[in-house]
Amino acid sequence: NIMRLCLLFFLVFLSCNKDPVMYDVSISATEGGIVTPQSGSFEEGSSITFTATPDAEYEFTKWSNGSTQNPLVIIITSDLTLQATFTKKQYELTISKEGEGTVSEKIINSGKGYDSGTKVELTAVPAGEWVFDVWSGDVNSADNPIQVTVSSPKNIKAKFVKLKYPLTINI
Repeated sequence: NIMRLCLLFFLVFLSCNKDPVMYDVSISATEGGIVTPQSGSFEEGSSITFTATPDAEYEFTKWSNGSTQNPLVIIITSDLTLQATFTKKQYELTISKEGEGTVSEKIINSGKGYDSGTKVELTAVPAGEWVFDVWSGDVNSADNPIQVTVSSPKNIKAKFVKLKYPLTINI
């Protein structure tokens, strides 16, 4: 009888289900991308892999916990708030010149530096006895000024030529 009672007690003890401990996880992202999985409740001790996926012309920078790993694996031990930070890709705009003169750059639309999508107006300003001729490289044009959208690295050259005067000889 005692053996049956012990066996019965043991089976009842094993059949008791304990509710798992659940924690709330709040996920967000700055402009320029998404994070999966999304916010929700997760069981304590579960291993969750968070993936930050940037939109076109953006790149993943870091997580709010300081990590730069992507994807990021976290063991859930408490409530968690996590944000992925994305930044616009940046490109070089290299301006060179041939001859005497300068090139002024003016940002047309908002954006810092040359973030992807920044529109820049370039004006060729000849010096003294020089005149603007053409733009070459990633832009081929005789227009002055020109507007360039920086959506990839660009190399643009302004060509200036010496001013020529007609020479008429009368005898």
